[in-house]
Amino acid sequence: MPAIKFAKSSINNQQMAAGLMTSFDFNVHAIAALHVSRDGQEWMRNLQKMSLKEYLEFRDAPFKGLD
Repeated sequence: MPAIKFAKSSINNQQMAAGLMTSFDFNVHAIAALHVSRDGQEWMRNLQKMSLKEYLEFRDAPFKGLD
C-alpha cells in the first residue's frame, strides 16, 4: 500500500502546483456571484419549477446545433 499512498500524494501535489486551489477559489466566487445576480436567480427559480429533465432541456436549448 505505500506505493499507492505515494502515487496519490504525487498526483495531489501536481494538481496543487498546477493551480487547483486557485481554480477552486475562482469557482466559489463565480458561483456566489451567479446566485446573487438577477439572471442567476431566474435560473434557480426555473430549476425549482421544472423537473430535472425539463430544466436540462431548457438549459441546453441555446446550444443545440453548435457542435
